[in-house]
Amino acid sequence: MAFVCPQFFSDLIERENVSESTEEAFSNEIGQITSVENQLFNIVHFKSLDGSLLKFLWLYEFAGDNILMDKKFKNKKVSILFDTFSFYDPKSKSYINYRVIDKIQEIE
Repeated sequence: MAFVCPQFFSDLIERENVSESTEEAFSNEIGQITSVENQLFNIVHFKSLDGSLLKFLWLYEFAGDNILMDKKFKNKKVSILFDTFSFYDPKSKSYINYRVIDKIQEIE
């Protein structure tokens, strides 16, 4: 994928160097993770507090990823910090917006 979208991976590297004080630039959703779909890139299925069903991409290491790796998300309320990226879809010949997880935090 680095050959398909080198700018995306360049942006990810830059993001590693950004402090947590810039979290305001990301979006946030609160709710429950319902499942994780294992594919080339894992897809996290999520139910927000208002009942919306959302999907997030798990593309890289982030704070709180152990919640997903250890499957510690069942029946727990979490906050997902994410950014939205546009990826080109050759089937539809257009760009599609995807939510990419940057941080997950369990809420007491």
